[in-house]
Amino acid sequence: MMMVMNFIALISDHTHFRGVSNLNAYVVDADANTSIPGASHAAQCSPSITPARVKRHITTRWKFNDYAVFETSTDGNCLFDALSHQLASVRSIAKTAQLIRRELTEYVRCHPDLRDILSTDALEDLQVEQYLKQMKTAGCWGDGIMLTAASLLYNTPVTVVMEDGSHYTIGSELMSEEHLRIGFVSLSGSIPDHFVSLLKQTTAAQIDAEDHNAKSSKATCGDGPSFVPQLASDSSNLNYKVSTKQTTSKQAGKCSCCQGEMPNRPEANVLGNTGKTYGTDKKRKTRTVQAKWFQDFPWLSYCVARTALFCHYCRTAERQQLLTFSKNAETAFTVDGFQNWKKAISRFQQHEASTAHKEALSKLSVVKQMPVTAQLVGQQARNQESRRQMLLKQLTSLRLLLRQGLAVRGHDDIEGNLEQLLRLRAEDCPDIADWIRDHKYMSVDVVNEMITIMSNSVLRAIINDIQHARWFAIMADETRDVSGAEQFTVCVRWVTDRFTVNEDLLGLVDVPTTDSATLYSVLEDVLIRCNLLIDNCRGQAYDGASNMSGHLSGVAARMLAKQPAALAVHCLAHCINLCLQEVSSSCRAVRDALNTVHDVTTLIKTSPKRMHIF
Repeated sequence: MMMVMNFIALISDHTHFRGVSNLNAYVVDADANTSIPGASHAAQCSPSITPARVKRHITTRWKFNDYAVFETSTDGNCLFDALSHQLASVRSIAKTAQLIRRELTEYVRCHPDLRDILSTDALEDLQVEQYLKQMKTAGCWGDGIMLTAASLLYNTPVTVVMEDGSHYTIGSELMSEEHLRIGFVSLSGSIPDHFVSLLKQTTAAQIDAEDHNAKSSKATCGDGPSFVPQLASDSSNLNYKVSTKQTTSKQAGKCSCCQGEMPNRPEANVLGNTGKTYGTDKKRKTRTVQAKWFQDFPWLSYCVARTALFCHYCRTAERQQLLTFSKNAETAFTVDGFQNWKKAISRFQQHEASTAHKEALSKLSVVKQMPVTAQLVGQQARNQESRRQMLLKQLTSLRLLLRQGLAVRGHDDIEGNLEQLLRLRAEDCPDIADWIRDHKYMSVDVVNEMITIMSNSVLRAIINDIQHARWFAIMADETRDVSGAEQFTVCVRWVTDRFTVNEDLLGLVDVPTTDSATLYSVLEDVLIRCNLLIDNCRGQAYDGASNMSGHLSGVAARMLAKQPAALAVHCLAHCINLCLQEVSSSCRAVRDALNTVHDVTTLIKTSPKRMHIF
């Protein structure tokens, strides 16, 4: 946007754009004091401007011999034709004139700075939207605002050259060595009213060499860019050059429209600009490139910059130096470009049947074919990716079962919840069925290892939260499971920064005995494994058993000896349980009520009939 503001400052300081009575937008070169109109915003091209008149005028009056002139259409699209030719020649960007017209009008529409120029200066009596609508119409003359938009949109300076050699540059501050060079000619008086495309003139020797090597061709003015054949080779006069001569071997390497991985097939509006006239004056007939050619001969590739057809495969093979056996390769389809539309079908058939074309196809197919080792490596990579995805699906299924507290296996593996869940998911992903049949990662040991990895991951997340909170309290108790093994339960109570109380289980530990020394060593080992410092412990809660709460050698006493700040309390839940037991045994009414409820419950549960009733 700063670059746009710099253009506005340049326009304001040097009055590059000024509104006049006939709505012509003038561009003024401050150094040369030359007014350069951008053409009427709503005007159409004058019917008196003809290709013959343009050619005669430039040949006799053009005085700036450092440039070669490439003629454009005379139907009001000359500015956009010139920009199309410049982008193809200088930047190797293939765009039609109508596409450029649409892009520039939309660019002005989306950039308020350029719209301000229109609304405050050049179009005092017209609405901006009306101007953009007219400018988007084919045949409406382009103006200086379109040149400014082209410089900004394509990030390339635009140099406008007059007949007398004076020139000015839009976007001179852009960091680009390439310029889009547009010529202004005056056909109807002192006011320039036609745009042409300019290219830097090469030396006379280079021109003669190009003229000797390139094939001469003729082009007529049409709706799109069309170029006039060379009129003279004398350096004192203007040198016209056809499009095939503008692209030397060095420039051809920069062409990107027809040297991609696939043949270039242009749109129908581009094919309309390829007209060539054949025959005498009485039987003149204009021929263009046909879209059907690209369907019948899929190897054809169209070069926009050179207005020529190439064989994509022969050109690629020639560039890679693969044609070794065929000595009669046709340069028209590889180097020069084919432009004889009159005999196109027969020449295409001859080329398709030539040995050079067949060799190019066979050589390219061998080059594109991957070697056996590369194919094996690629297949192995695809298999690994597929199995990786199946393993992730098994892990997500296992995580669901663990989250819901469901058993992973049943009486056998086939009827287990994990395998049945995977079979259900196989209806949406058929590859899972092969994964289940393979059964490599469905064994008991592998599934248990997955569960262990998940539990460790959850435990690490809990420990990180506890370490972030820093202070914590310990809750522990021993109990006997249904198998008769003693298990020591360790929990941690901690508070977040938002004063939310959390109680998390760290694990169940099998203990050989339940004496205080063993239980304390197990508790200390759990804290060390979890990287929780005893110095940060500020509380401990156990039941009232002597091995846990004994004031001499219980677990609480041993913890206080290690960390005096760890306040020991009797577990409040255990205290409430003891209180209820004592109350129920001391109060006769409560004791009798509880006994009655117990006897009734036993009576009902022992009889299936009574269970069915209740």
